[in-house]
Amino acid sequence: MKAPDDILKKVEALEAKNREYEEVKKRAAKAEEERIERIEKYRQSKMNELMPAADKIMQWINEFSNDFNDDGQRILAVNYSIYLYTGRFWRGEPIPESQISCCAVLSLRKERILSYQELHKGHTSYEVIVGNTKSLIENLPPDFLLKTAAAIEDGTVWEYINRSIH
Repeated sequence: MKAPDDILKKVEALEAKNREYEEVKKRAAKAEEERIERIEKYRQSKMNELMPAADKIMQWINEFSNDFNDDGQRILAVNYSIYLYTGRFWRGEPIPESQISCCAVLSLRKERILSYQELHKGHTSYEVIVGNTKSLIENLPPDFLLKTAAAIEDGTVWEYINRSIH
């Protein structure tokens, strides 16, 4: 049985759209692969800086949340979570300062859980728990990690904490 030509033309058009959609998906997957590869190459090139920076962050976290640090305990007791650093990053890469709807945050929760989040319009779009030096290096954008360590070193971490207490 042969279908009418007008129906076959519609089917052919839909088949062409499906092929085009599959091609777009392949190109997008390849672009994402290349983006991740680019970030990983950059991470490897910065490894000599990232290791001490991640160590500095973890040391600060441990000192701050230590049972014997009364101030850290009091701050965590009154707030579910505090921000240690926020920056303009999205999907592992820096974004322009003019992009105000997206940002990345490193936060410490009351239960001593360290979390990296990417937020879009205030809502979490990506989150990963980072609990040691290795996971900081593997999961945080390299420049975000370095800027967080710098904020700890120069004391601006306290400004982020102050803004997150409510």
